[in-house]
Amino acid sequence: MATREPGPIRAARMLRSDLRRAREVAGLTQIEVAERMEWSLSKVARIENGDVGIVANDLRALARLFGMGEAATREMLRRNDASRARGWWYEYRTVMSSVYADIVGMESDADKLCDFATSVIPGLLQTPGYAEAVISTGRELYARESTEQFDVGLRVELRLERQRRILDGSDPPELMVVLDESTLYRSFGGVETMSEQVRRLAELARRPHIRVRILPFERLSLCPHGYLLVDRELVYAELVSGDVLFDDPVRVGLYADLFGVIWRSALDADRTGQLLRRVAGDYESGRQPRPWLWE
Repeated sequence: MATREPGPIRAARMLRSDLRRAREVAGLTQIEVAERMEWSLSKVARIENGDVGIVANDLRALARLFGMGEAATREMLRRNDASRARGWWYEYRTVMSSVYADIVGMESDADKLCDFATSVIPGLLQTPGYAEAVISTGRELYARESTEQFDVGLRVELRLERQRRILDGSDPPELMVVLDESTLYRSFGGVETMSEQVRRLAELARRPHIRVRILPFERLSLCPHGYLLVDRELVYAELVSGDVLFDDPVRVGLYADLFGVIWRSALDADRTGQLLRRVAGDYESGRQPRPWLWE
């Protein structure tokens, strides 16, 4: 797979990592950097944490302090410029949390995405009708806690644009999806919407870069919530308390290994296809599908 030029989110993460590593190689603490640069300690910490950006002149001064060569300095400046660019998702910023914006930016650069879904079909695989039904349900919950406008149409548009950018590009990432079987029976939008959605899953699963598996009720899921793993670099999850994203290697490795266990526990491609076709057929006939025991 061709190497992608990093987008703004990945470029910013790479720059923060480079700065932290360069400081450590130079044998300096954040306190020492603050003293020598005549900055506050909080400024140094915010730059390394990505809470604030850094101007080119300050970046050059840090590079000199860390004893970095010209080539390394130019690369950091290039990444700093890239991190300031506006990604395609910028126009949807009013309906995105900062965490969600980060994950959309990262998945846009990803080589591999692993998604485990426990309650609804993942956004990247949703039809417009299903997406609208799911987001409208979210609006009902959101309205209880906020008086802000909840723009369903813009959120659906964002979801469909994600699909177009990530799945329909010239060099799409490998996408591995495990759906808990319950996602097929939890109806959003009525039988016609569900029939279209399940048929869509079967169609997407035939693409060479997309693999879809169903985790049947008979198998232990091992994880009570769904999550998205991006390039074994970070994990994103939507929890009741809000979106979370973490990138510490130990936790990411745990979720990566867990996904492998879940994947091996799921139905194979043939049986997944059989189940999807049966469920879609039940919806098309106006029947509520029921679990199909495999054991």
